Amino acid sequence: MSFQLHPQLAADTHLICRAENCQILLMDDARFPWIVLVPEVAGIRELYELNERQQQQAAIRLKQQQNKYLVRESNKNAAERNLPKNKASAVIEQETAI
Repeated sequence: MSFQLHPQLAADTHLICRAENCQILLMDDARFPWIVLVPEVAGIRELYELNERQQQQAAIRLKQQQNKYLVRESNKNAAERNLPKNKASAVIEQETAI
């Protein structure tokens, strides 16, 4: 049996990225920034059912996406105030470049 995302979940989310055997989705609800991690492995419904390496890969990709978001928002806020990028943002941008 191959992986298929439930149609309702597909309709209610946006794909952020894929990790090894896992989709990282954003719920389509402006009130809450809900992130949904969906294993792409047949017969597995929860992340804890993935093997350790797959869980680590999903966590790494999620952290990279989170860092990109934080840097983007920080730089946007700095630009709105006519401030230079801070050094931490520049370092995170380099480290999370994919």
